Amino acid sequence: MKVERVKITDQEKMAIVKEIRMQVFIIEQNVPYEEDWDEEESENYIIYNDQDQAVGTMRWRDLGDIIKIERVSVLKEHRGRGYGELLMRCALDDLKLITSKPITLHSQLLAIPLYERLGFEKYGEIFYEAEIPHYAMKLIDKHKKLKELIHNALEEEDNNKAIKQLSNIIEVNPHLVEAYYARASLYVEKEETLEKAIADHTKIIELTPCDGFAYFFRAELYAENKATHKEAIADYNRAIELEPENADFYFCRAEFYSKINEKEKAEADYNKAEELEDTRK
Repeated sequence: MKVERVKITDQEKMAIVKEIRMQVFIIEQNVPYEEDWDEEESENYIIYNDQDQAVGTMRWRDLGDIIKIERVSVLKEHRGRGYGELLMRCALDDLKLITSKPITLHSQLLAIPLYERLGFEKYGEIFYEAEIPHYAMKLIDKHKKLKELIHNALEEEDNNKAIKQLSNIIEVNPHLVEAYYARASLYVEKEETLEKAIADHTKIIELTPCDGFAYFFRAELYAENKATHKEAIADYNRAIELEPENADFYFCRAEFYSKINEKEKAEADYNKAEELEDTRK
């Protein structure tokens, strides 16, 4: 399965979004068309199954003071296979990189356990939208104290002691991505533990499969060993697929291509990196 970010100006992809929402909300749940479909500015996502069929979608909107997640929908015949959760995780990964605003949503009753697994909590009283009962929910940072401990570990002068502290944090909460990133960075400093750094980035990818940086950092580690050059290319490619506007990813892949004497590919990536840098100015 894979998740694709969709610009609202992409008419072809938005037609897929619309069809999924029509099937789920309008046909299955009898939501009036005008209550589901609008032209509001939003960031949209589509999830595909292993046969490259679009099976779900969602969006989020920036409402000024808050971010609101909406229209999370998976086709009926594809539910129960983790598509909705992966959609949400990818969107949350993106949001954590670009905003610190509160993240909210309105959940139908059957979806509440899914959102609770992702860190959302109910607030307020039950209410109705399109005659369907909902609760308002907001994302709660339950790991604030653990994140402070991660910061303290990184300030530790003794590398081995810091790694032990981070390992203890991971033992307490094995889903805390920040702890794996921190420990991997310390493993990299100790060159004899690069395999452990790769293992930590592999775990990050497992937890946040839409995180382009996790693939990028693992690619950089794979690139150090001739035996894993094929894996490095695969990870650079996936990082760029997830973050196609990241000039640094293209530049580093170009450096790698140059290192392995793939001159034409290196030149193409250098040019793309330069093009993206120019658009930033």
